[in-house]
Amino acid sequence: MQDSAFSKEALSESTGISKKTIVIYSVAGLLAVSLGIGAGLGAASLLKGGTNVDYAGIDGDSLTDDLDALMAKYEKTDEADYLSTFQPYEMVNIANSLFMEQENYCSVAVGSSKASIVTQGIYGLHMRSGDTYFEESISNGMVNLYDRMWEEGDTTTIRWGSTSDYASMTPESMSNDDYVTKMGRKVSDFSSYIVSSKTTLIDTSNSGLSVTSAEKTEDGGYKVELELDTVKSVVNYVTQMQTISNLASKPSFIYCHLTYYLDAQLRPISSTSYERYYAKTSSGIGSYCEGSLTSKYQWGGEVSIPSTESTDDYYENFDTFITGEINK
Repeated sequence: MQDSAFSKEALSESTGISKKTIVIYSVAGLLAVSLGIGAGLGAASLLKGGTNVDYAGIDGDSLTDDLDALMAKYEKTDEADYLSTFQPYEMVNIANSLFMEQENYCSVAVGSSKASIVTQGIYGLHMRSGDTYFEESISNGMVNLYDRMWEEGDTTTIRWGSTSDYASMTPESMSNDDYVTKMGRKVSDFSSYIVSSKTTLIDTSNSGLSVTSAEKTEDGGYKVELELDTVKSVVNYVTQMQTISNLASKPSFIYCHLTYYLDAQLRPISSTSYERYYAKTSSGIGSYCEGSLTSKYQWGGEVSIPSTESTDDYYENFDTFITGEINK
């Protein structure tokens, strides 16, 4: 693995940009993409501490709800009763489950993160083709991270580097369990966030956006807003963040907010994550970062899992990416 500090000296010498500024770029771009959940944008201040959060005693598995029971309830509920039957966080978990049960799917994400005056572009791609799962996470700016991961059976293979020349990277294979230890989740998992009755805030908005709620849209679908607990919801996510950018400690979050658009059957069409957090690299430089990331979801058609070839078309054509179910 190459961490975000891979080129600090080289960049500093060749551009005249200070190492301190480059490390701040590393903090801005540390967020990993997971089906559109996770990015960062806008900074308030530098080197002002931030709260140290002890995540060690939090068991992420104990924070989840009974998904099997929820899906059984969904199957028995009439479409006209969704709003009166399900809580907003249940609607999102139903959407996630309906998407992940598809044999073929593709999700593409585009966003940005900012710390102080520096900005990183954040891009992500997540695919399933039968029993093979693929994820790509890119942070592009002063510091570049290009990560690809493939999960098949009990094995995860990674190619992590600083350019899009994936063919030049030496692949590393490990068990799915070892990958979870590094990243907090499997490639085949829907999200780095934990969304449940235990991690969703009710009638509270740390972000200043809408409180947790759900409403019908003019096209017959739904808009769902979720304000998440800033510790419980990210207990897996912060492991991923620390690994990617060689952080001194796991980040502390100021807010996490998700906005979902679902179709009439509660299947996901798009989502946007908004978050603000404080992170400090192993060199001791820290920053407050804010970001947003928008994801679009598609399923039903054949999916071609990338190897080392370019995926730029997905991001360049993000505005016209077809969402929802497509013909096989």
